[in-house]
Amino acid sequence: MTKDRPVALVTGSSRGLGQAITLELLSRGTEVVGLSRSPAPKVVQGIPGYHQLRFDLNQTGEIHSKVQEIITAHGVPDYMVLNGAMGLG
Repeated sequence: MTKDRPVALVTGSSRGLGQAITLELLSRGTEVVGLSRSPAPKVVQGIPGYHQLRFDLNQTGEIHSKVQEIITAHGVPDYMVLNGAMGLG
């Protein structure tokens, strides 16, 4: 697969720091695959190069298949921002 621009995988991309990083990467021409439990926020919906993949990182048995899905669709990510978190309690 030949990529026209770099690809970033951002976990926790739907809000807070992850959303801010996603917007910055998109503004720099990076294609972003955003992983989050929540739907994509309106601020990124429709921006060319943004791809939402809803996924809960607590589903550890499915991580490998999700990574393969990303690689198949977008190639190996050039950048990974591991911002996803889980609440305890």
